[in-house]
Amino acid sequence: MTDRDHVQNPVESLLERTVEQDNIVETIVEDPVENVLERSEK
Repeated sequence: MTDRDHVQNPVESLLERTVEQDNIVETIVEDPVENVLERSEK
């Protein structure tokens, strides 16, 4: 293992975590909006 690996790994895992959080936020925001749209169409 090089020093560079030690630096990159935490950064990569942080980026992955951020992406996961973004996805979670997107589903939380989009789902209710879609539900409301579906209800209003019926």
